[in-house]
Amino acid sequence: MSKAINTGKYIAHPFIAPDESYLIWDAEKEGENTPDIYISFRQKDGSWGAAINIWEIR
Repeated sequence: MSKAINTGKYIAHPFIAPDESYLIWDAEKEGENTPDIYISFRQKDGSWGAAINIWEIR
């Protein structure tokens, strides 16, 4: 996985959508004390987009 996804001191519980359009996982990023849930969307070129903290989507 690229650094867009594979970053942090704890990464676990990945789930990829059946159509492979998105990937969800939980991770504890450097400098944080608790894990958050992240999502990445498949890009048109087949790569994964930047990790988005779902608690920041509003």
